[in-house]
Amino acid sequence: MSHAKYFKDQICDELHGACDYLKKAIDWYNTRPEWAKKFYEMAEMEEGHATNLYKMFMQMYSESQGNDTYMTQMRDVIMDCFSGYMKKFEDCKATYMIMAGSKSETPTILQKGSAP
Repeated sequence: MSHAKYFKDQICDELHGACDYLKKAIDWYNTRPEWAKKFYEMAEMEEGHATNLYKMFMQMYSESQGNDTYMTQMRDVIMDCFSGYMKKFEDCKATYMIMAGSKSETPTILQKGSAP
């Protein structure tokens, strides 16, 4: 079942990248707001990739009907990775939003026509 390992590796990699990009967005927010915006956008894309991969894996897992011990183990590992990184992602995103002075879904820096 190398497919399950592929999903695990990719999901964890995408979420790790998303967190890294958000941290860079925070680091550059005050000195290079245009870079911060790009890092934020890339983080959102990575999170989207991870979520799509997670849904795909869960579909594959449900089709196996949970009868495969390896698939069940991989599901547990993927769920741990996904939930752990998503917590970090949301924490970093909240920090960025605070810096942007916005409680909306899109930070002020990303809203069309606004200046940081």
